[in-house]
Parts: sequence; C-alpha cells; structure tokens
Amino acid sequence: MKKESKKGVVLVYVILIFAILTILGAGLLTITNHNTKMTTMEISSEQAYQSALSGLETTLASFELDPTNGAMIANMVRSGQTPTSKLDVTSQKMGVVDIKISCKLEPPTTDIAACKKLQVDSTATIDGLSRSVVGYLNIIEGGFDKPIVINDSNGFGGLDAQGNGANSIYCLFDQPIDDCARLDKKLPSDQLQTVQFENEEEVFNTYKKFLEDKVKGITKQCKAGQTIDANCSMPAIWNNITVDNSKGDIYIDLTKIKSPSFDNVNLTLTDVDSENMVVIIVKDLSIEDSQIGQPGTEDNLLLISTSRDSIKSFDLEIDSDSGDTAVYGWVIHPFGEIDIETDEPRSVDVYGGLFAQEISTDKFVNIYGVQASSKMMGLLAEAGLTFSGGSGGVMTFAKTYD
Repeated sequence: MKKESKKGVVLVYVILIFAILTILGAGLLTITNHNTKMTTMEISSEQAYQSALSGLETTLASFELDPTNGAMIANMVRSGQTPTSKLDVTSQKMGVVDIKISCKLEPPTTDIAACKKLQVDSTATIDGLSRSVVGYLNIIEGGFDKPIVINDSNGFGGLDAQGNGANSIYCLFDQPIDDCARLDKKLPSDQLQTVQFENEEEVFNTYKKFLEDKVKGITKQCKAGQTIDANCSMPAIWNNITVDNSKGDIYIDLTKIKSPSFDNVNLTLTDVDSENMVVIIVKDLSIEDSQIGQPGTEDNLLLISTSRDSIKSFDLEIDSDSGDTAVYGWVIHPFGEIDIETDEPRSVDVYGGLFAQEISTDKFVNIYGVQASSKMMGLLAEAGLTFSGGSGGVMTFAKTYD
C-alpha cells in the first residue's frame, strides 16, 4: 500500500476516534448536567419540605403559646373565613412559606360554626419547587379547673360513709402545700368541678368508639421484661413496667385482661420531660401497693376506662397490711365510679387528678392537683369529652397529626 493511502486511513481513524470522544464527552456532559440539575432539585425539594415543616410547627406552637390570638383565628374560621399568611425567607435560603388555616369537619359535626378541629396547611416554594405538609389543632373550650371533676348528675361520694377524712390532704392546681385543705369531713363543693354533658348517650358512644378504635389499632403484644416503646396489648400484668415515651405517644391496652390488677407494680417512664403521652386503656382496674408513673409524669400519664355504670369498676385500693400507692397521672372514668380505699397507716397519693361520674374516697387519701397538659386535653376532646365551663370558658388548643 502506498504511503499516501496509509496516511489517509490513519487520518480517518483519528477523525472517527475524535468524533466518538466528542460524542461521549457531550453525553457525559449532558448526564453530568442532568445529575447536577436533579441533585439541585432534590436539595431544593428537601429544603422546601423542611421549610414547610418549620412553618407548620411554628404555627401550631403559636396557638398553644398564645391561645387568645388562636381563639380569634378560630372564630374567623368558624365565621367562614380562611386565614392565610405568607412569609418570604428567600434571603435565608428557605423560600416562601404559605400558611392556610381552615376547618376540618368531622362527623357528627357538620356545621362550620361549631368547628372542633382546625386544619393548618403549610406550603413552601424554593426555585419553583413546592412541598406541603398538614397538621391539626383540636379546639378545647373549657377544661379542668380542679383536680376532682365529676358529672353533676351524680356526685362526690365523700371521704367515707361517716365523712371521716382525717389525715387526708387536697391540693388545687399550683397550690403551695401549706395552703392545701386538711380534710376531716366531706369536700366542699367549691373545691371540685362539676360538668354535665348535653347528650350523655351521644357523648358516651363517641367516647367508647374512640377508645375501641385505639384498641383495634394495637396489634403488637407487650413482652415481659422488655421496655415498651410502641403501642401494645398486655396479655398479663408483671411487676416492673418501663415505657420509653421519648419518641412518641404510647398506648397500652389492658382491656383483654379479665379483672387486671396492678399489685406491687412499678411503672416508670423513661422521659419525664417529654410531651409525649402514655395512655393506659382499661375496662376495669385495681391498683394496690404500686407506683404508677413518677414525679414529672403527672400531666402526660393517663389511665382511662372504657366501661360504664359499673360500680367500683375502676378501683384504687389499699389493704391495711399493704404498702402505699402513688399515681402520677390522671385517672379518667367519666361514666363510672372511682373508689379509693385505704387503712391506717397506709395512704393513696394521686398526683394529677380524677374525672369520673362519681368518686368515693376513704381517709388517708391525698390528692395533689397537677393541670392536665394541652395534649391530654386534646386527646379527651377527640374522645368527645368537651364541656363548657372550666378555665373560665377560655379556648385552648392541642396539636395533632393524622
């Protein structure tokens, strides 16, 4: 082959190689640009989500921190308005956050003027990308003013049949111990709070269904000797129960145990400062010689009964030859009786409060009032236990998520 021909072939190869490299380079550049663009979009999308979440949490918290302003906004929603706000934080690379507040109507409520739950939509937009999150606020009207709350169609059974409450102590919310009542007779009516449901049958049905739905959603079984860190159903009672409430609310179902008894039981929470609730759902329960909760859990630990009109179905009892009992939380039995019995020198100490259709106590029963948290009140509102009066009729709010 002539030299000229060989040079021509080499030149063709060189041109082809350069062409292929050029195509590959262009392709790689396109892929790189695409990946860079996708990465940028992912970063913007994630930042938009975080901004929307921040806007939601800030809005929800503002209602809890400033219920007066929250009540004004709630009344705007009840009048048919949809309050909105816009915050431009582009300079802080957080985009533009839009907040919209509306009513989430839930059966049986169909009238927006009687709205019981606000829906907060938070949408953030960054570089043309938008992300949205939704949260809710239960509207609570009224509340607990006293640590003893009863249905006024029944009553407070007194300290015992003879009205002998010697050595019993009763403290209202935030009351210095030196100012607490030293009881030697029945509790004066102005020291307790009474409520009356407008339609008790309807309220009970709502309440019962709410608790039944909570129980139905519990599929995991609690295991003895293991820390409870998720909703679970107890097959039996054991002596030491530890609940990890650091990550979220915990529901413990005791309804499947026939006549459950906390006898010499020590139940503790791992995070006493957490706002997360620990809710123990029962039909009936006896608590003897036990400590349920510990200092700091009074406003977030809840014992709640599903039963109705069963006398002494939810007991706190102490035998004369047994140890003391302490409950650091609220005991809720609005359609039945709470009966507390002790024998000298033993005592029952309730740190929190009692809400029942009727309450009967013996001597050596001490009740130290601690106001229920807004989250606890929100849970009770979801269960249908809303009532006028209490807290001067002030509107408060409890955040929740669906």
